[in-house]
Amino acid sequence: MSFSQSHSKKTELLFFLFLLVFYTLAGSGRLGSSGDGKTMYLVARSLVYEGKLDIPPQEPAVAMNEDNPNPVIPYGAYGPDGHYYAKYGLGASLAMAPLVAMGKALSAVGNSPLHPYFPQLTASWFNSLVLASAGALFFLLARRLGFTFPTATTLTFAFAFSWAWAYTKTTYSEPLTLLLLLLTVYAGVQMQNNPQRKWLVIFSAASGALALTRISAAVFLPALYLYLLFTQRARFFRRSPFPTRNWLATFLPLGGFLLLVAWYNAFRFGAPWNMGYQTQNYWLTPFFLGVYGLALSPGKGILWYLPLASIAVFGYRCFSKKRPPETILFLVLVLLSITFHASFSYWEGGWAWGPRFLLPIVPYLLLPLGCLLDKKRLYNTRWFQFVFALLLVSSILVQIPVIAVDYTRHLIAVYQEYPDDFDHQVLFTWESSPLLGQWKSMLAVTSIVRQEQIRTQLSQTAWKTASEEADTPEEIVATALNLLSINTPDLWFVYFPLLHLAAISIVYAILTAQFLLLLFLGIMLQRSSMVPPPGIQEISP
Repeated sequence: MSFSQSHSKKTELLFFLFLLVFYTLAGSGRLGSSGDGKTMYLVARSLVYEGKLDIPPQEPAVAMNEDNPNPVIPYGAYGPDGHYYAKYGLGASLAMAPLVAMGKALSAVGNSPLHPYFPQLTASWFNSLVLASAGALFFLLARRLGFTFPTATTLTFAFAFSWAWAYTKTTYSEPLTLLLLLLTVYAGVQMQNNPQRKWLVIFSAASGALALTRISAAVFLPALYLYLLFTQRARFFRRSPFPTRNWLATFLPLGGFLLLVAWYNAFRFGAPWNMGYQTQNYWLTPFFLGVYGLALSPGKGILWYLPLASIAVFGYRCFSKKRPPETILFLVLVLLSITFHASFSYWEGGWAWGPRFLLPIVPYLLLPLGCLLDKKRLYNTRWFQFVFALLLVSSILVQIPVIAVDYTRHLIAVYQEYPDDFDHQVLFTWESSPLLGQWKSMLAVTSIVRQEQIRTQLSQTAWKTASEEADTPEEIVATALNLLSINTPDLWFVYFPLLHLAAISIVYAILTAQFLLLLFLGIMLQRSSMVPPPGIQEISP
C-alpha cells in the first residue's frame, strides 16, 4: 500500500496538538484524593524526589481488630524490608515521572500558593497527553487500514470525544494501556505495509511495556504474537536472509520488559511472582453476571457509555471482507478483555466512569465501523446516516456531565442513602446509575456556583479543612482542590480562582490563548483534509 508519509505525519501531529489543547482546556488540574492514579503519582514522585520506589503508607480500607487481624490496605502493601509499596505496575509511574520532574522544577521558581502544587498539577495532565497521543495514532491506524480521510477523521473524533474523553481527568493506567496496545497493533499492521525490522522492535517493546504497565494486559500477548507470526511467517521469518535477527527483534525487547516486571515484584515483595495482593478472593463473580454487568448493566454497561459500540457487529461483518487478519485480531482482543474481567471480583473497576477495565479495547469496537462509512451505497442511505449520527452524538453527550462535575459526588450521595446496598444500587438500578445521577449533580453544582456567598463559604471551608487534615503545602492545596471540586464544576479555570491559586486575569489569558490555538489547529486540520495524499490505496466501496 502506498502512502504519503509527510502528509500522514503532518495530520497526525495536528490531531495530537488539537486533542491535547482541547483536553487540557477542559481538564481538572488535580489528581483526586486517593485511588490507583494517586498511588501511581506517589511512586513517580518518590522516584523524582528521592530516587526510591516506596511511598508513604496508606490507611487500611478495613481496620485491624480481633475478627480481622490482617487489615486490607487498598492500593499498596508492605514488603519484606518493612517499606510500603504500590501494588500496581511500574509503567505508568515511569511515564509520569518526567511530568513530575517538570512540576518540581516549576515549583522551585517563584513563590505563590500554587507553586508547591506544581508537581501534581503537571502530573494531572498525564492522561490528556496519553489520550491525545492515542487519538493521533488511532487516526494513523485508520488510514493504514485503508479508510478514506473523512472516515478516519470521523472515527478519530468519535474515539477522542466519546468514552475515552472522560479518562483525561484521571490518572488511571488504562489510558496508557490503551495507547501501548494501539501502538503494538499499529506496528503489526505496519509490518504488512512496510516490513522492516524496526517495526518488530516497536511491536515487541510496546507489548512488553504493556505488561509493565498492567500485568493483567499480558492476556493480550498470545493473540498479538499469533497475529504477527501468522501475517509475517512467510515473508519475514522463512524467506528472510537474517531470520535469527528477526526472531531476536521480535522477542528480545519483550523479554527485557518481562524481566523488569519480575525484578520489580522481587524488589518490592520478595518474589518475581508476588505483586502485593494479599487476598485470594479475586475471581468470585459469576461469569454471566460479569458479562451482563460489563455490557448492559445500568451502572457500568459499555453499550450505555459508548452507544456507538452497539453497531460494532455490523462493522465487523463488513470489515472481515477487507481485512480478515485484523478482524480476527480485533475480535479476539475484545473477547479476551471481556471474558478475563467478567469473573473478576472487582469487574466494575471501582469508582470510575463506566467499566474502566474495558477502556483499552475501545479502538477495536470503533475501527471496524469505518468499513460501513466507506461503503457508499450504505453510507448514502438516510437511515444509516441518522442512526450513526444519533449514536455518535449520544456517545459524546454522555460524557458532558462527567467532564463538568466530579463523578464521585453522585457516588457519595448514593452511598449516604444506601450504605448497605450501595453496589447493587449503583451497578444494577437506573435510579442510582451514574449515567442519570451525573446530570443531577451537574444541575446541583451549577446552582451552587451561581451564588457568590456560597462560593466564598465553600472556598473558606476547603482551606480550613485542608489545613487541618494535610501536613505539607503541596497536600494542603491538593486537599483543598479535592474538597472544593465536589461542589463546583470540575474545571481548573473555575476552582483555581475560587481558591485564589491564580488571578482571574491570568486564567482568562490562558483560556483565550487555548481557544485561539484550537481555532488555528482546527483550520489546519480542515486544510489538511482538502489535500489527500497521492497514491494511497483505500478501501473501495
